[in-house]
Amino acid sequence: MNKKKLITLVLLCIVFLIVVFSFAFIIQYVNEINYDSAKGYLENGQYYEAQEIFSNLGKYKNSESLLKETDECISKKEIYNNALEDYENKKYDSAIDKLKTIREFEDSESQIDIITYDYAKKLFNENQLIESRKYFLQIEGYQDSAEYISRIDIKMADSTARAAYNEAKSYYDGGSYQLALTIYDDLGDYDDSREMAALCRENIQRLNLSHTIAGGIGYSLGLTDEGKVKTAGSNSANQCNVDLWEEMISIDGYGIYTIGLKKDGTVNVAGNLNEKQKEEISTWEHIVDVAAGERYVVALRSDGKVESEGHNGDGQCDVDSWRNVIDIDTGWRFTVGLTENGELLFAGHAKELIKAYNANKDEWKDVVKISASGGEPDGKERGGGHVVGLKSDGTVIAIGDNEYGQCDVDNAEWKKGIVEIATGDWYTVGLTEGGNVVITGQNVPNTQYIDMEKISNWKNIKDIAAGYGQTLVLKDDGYVDSMGFDDDEKRSDISAWESLSVR
Repeated sequence: MNKKKLITLVLLCIVFLIVVFSFAFIIQYVNEINYDSAKGYLENGQYYEAQEIFSNLGKYKNSESLLKETDECISKKEIYNNALEDYENKKYDSAIDKLKTIREFEDSESQIDIITYDYAKKLFNENQLIESRKYFLQIEGYQDSAEYISRIDIKMADSTARAAYNEAKSYYDGGSYQLALTIYDDLGDYDDSREMAALCRENIQRLNLSHTIAGGIGYSLGLTDEGKVKTAGSNSANQCNVDLWEEMISIDGYGIYTIGLKKDGTVNVAGNLNEKQKEEISTWEHIVDVAAGERYVVALRSDGKVESEGHNGDGQCDVDSWRNVIDIDTGWRFTVGLTENGELLFAGHAKELIKAYNANKDEWKDVVKISASGGEPDGKERGGGHVVGLKSDGTVIAIGDNEYGQCDVDNAEWKKGIVEIATGDWYTVGLTEGGNVVITGQNVPNTQYIDMEKISNWKNIKDIAAGYGQTLVLKDDGYVDSMGFDDDEKRSDISAWESLSVR
């Protein structure tokens, strides 16, 4: 090969190499430009543009891995767009759940906050407080979510309190005062809960002291489930003119007056009262217990003070100074009150009773209920008067006239869990927690009106009463049975009574 040809061949090789390298350089340059563009698209969220370029770049640099990343972004973008579409269609839960699966993608985290906040506000405005609070708690630091949580807590507390208050009011209206009291006490200062709690306690006290049957001198009384009063016997002084009485929860009678306690804490009195007496009695309120003497009546107020009206020839109505009284009763012409610290207070013809009480004061400290009877000035015709006290341990104590054994309560028969006591003029009756009846004394002096066989057959007794020689018992079926002296048919007429109040 001559020199000229060799030079030409060399030049051709050089040109070829230049062309090859130039082409390779161009390809590399184009690929780099496309690679950079694809990365830019990926970073700017233009995933489909990036996908197309990375697909064409093949194995150039890390295009394969970036293509995989781009594909994942496209999938996440679809989820993201679907979530925003759900949000627009008010499908908040669905939108939030979808975004939570791509929490790190683009602005998904902030979108979760926005959607959760809007949903929580919507629930708040719809008064769905529990659900609203749940969502605000998830974004407690976002905008004013913490303020909304506080507002919800206040509203929920008020709503809960209102629901509890309404429940307590329902119990109160239904007469379930203990259940109502528990709720009102828990509510504290909410609305008028403290005032309602006081009314509950007043009504509980009223019911604890109430009597559904009573024995007067020539007549007997019974209280029906509807709060009406049944009578039997003498009506010589209009003491049985009670046909129009309603909503009564307790009754008592002794001489020529009948007194009834209404569920609203006011009283009715029947008998030949004068206008001044009627007017005075009509002003009594917040009464929790009532009692009738010979020609007078007394009433215990929920604040522990005592009202009285009627004949006061022996000072039996001088009770204005009494305080902290929890129970009252009357004899013929004396009144007795039991204070919250176990002290007995007396007014009227009660010299011998006061003397006996002062000699045994300490023994009365645990007394929770009292009953009294007898005590006419001559000391004989209706007994010299005696007072019986029921202790917290279910035992009984008595002072006063014991000529006929009416105070003989210190024996085994009277230590079997006594829950109620009643005194007649010459005798005392007790009711055990098992519903049995015990008795001591005589219905009428030197008579045999106490029927022990009948007493032994009395079972499941709910209330007892004693009067001028008659004993009444209220059975669990609402009927009344009796024994004793029956002047003016004060006993025999009760056989027609039915549906008496059984508590």
